[in-house]
Amino acid sequence: MLCTNALKNPNEINLGYGEPYRNFIWIEDLLKAWIGVIENPNKVAGEIYCLGPDNAIKIKDYVQLIADKMGWTGTVNWNTKKERPGEIYLLNSTGKKLEDAIGWKPKKNLENGVVNTINIWKKLIK
Repeated sequence: MLCTNALKNPNEINLGYGEPYRNFIWIEDLLKAWIGVIENPNKVAGEIYCLGPDNAIKIKDYVQLIADKMGWTGTVNWNTKKERPGEIYLLNSTGKKLEDAIGWKPKKNLENGVVNTINIWKKLIK
């Protein structure tokens, strides 16, 4: 959504609260985790796993990373949306347990995932 907002609005975008931390996983990494689970039922049966890289980033920093990679120099108007009741300010995960069980871990880092996402959206929004 951030990429599309910036592509459609070269001068400014309106966003909510920028202080929460989130982590992100590339879809191909997520699918490979699921395939690994399906292919290794004896190693994972009865267990609960978190999937994701242990790299939480503040939303403001994430937006800046996207802007830098896009060359977007517009203005971000923060706090233009209502704060969500019950907002969780730190969401982070680790795939260490799944890595130990079947050897899976995310391959694509955040920066490369952002560049790939930008390129996809640039092709879709012309």
